[in-house]
Amino acid sequence: KNNEISSISYDYLRRNTNNEYILGVGDKIEIIIDRSMPDLTETVSIDIEGKISTLRLKKIFISGLTIKELTALLNKGYSQYFLNPQVEIKLLLARPVNVFIKGEVEDPGFYTFIPTTDEEISTKLGENGRTQTLYNVIQKAGGITIHSDLTNIKVIRNESLSNGGGKKQALINLESLILQGDSNQNIS
Repeated sequence: KNNEISSISYDYLRRNTNNEYILGVGDKIEIIIDRSMPDLTETVSIDIEGKISTLRLKKIFISGLTIKELTALLNKGYSQYFLNPQVEIKLLLARPVNVFIKGEVEDPGFYTFIPTTDEEISTKLGENGRTQTLYNVIQKAGGITIHSDLTNIKVIRNESLSNGGGKKQALINLESLILQGDSNQNIS
C-alpha cells in the first residue's frame, strides 16, 4: 500500500537559506530595508488575510510567496523611497507545521509540529534548511507497519504562487535512505 503524507496548511521550510520557504498566515518576519539604516527595520506578522502592514508600503498580500520573492517585491516597492534598497527578510517565528499522514503507519492522522522559539527555528534547520523531515513525520505517526511499502511514498504539499500555487506531489523511495543512506530521499 502507498503511504501518503499531505501538507495541509504549512509549506515546509527552505533549502540552505530562507529563499525557498513559502510564507503564510502566522509567520513572523523581520524586514531589514538596508543594514546601514537600522531604524527602518520592521518586525511584522502575516495576518489572517495573508497580508503584512509596513510603514511605507502599507498592506501587502504576501501569503504564498517565498522569502526570495518577497525580497524582490519589497526591493521594488521600497525603490520609490530609497535609492537601491537592500532588503533582507528573516523568519523570526514559523507557523506550526500541519501534516496529515495516512496509509501503513501505526497512528495515521493529523499532526502538528510547533517551532516554539527563534532559536529552535535556527537550531532545527538542518543542512537542507528545514525543520521536519519525512522520517520525522512517519516517526511521529508511530512508525511504519509490516505492510508498508517504503519504496512508494506519496508526498503532497503546497506550491509557491510564482510556481502556479496549488499542490505538487512527489513519489519518494524512503527505503534507499534506510538501506543506502540516501539522505536526499528524506525530504522536508
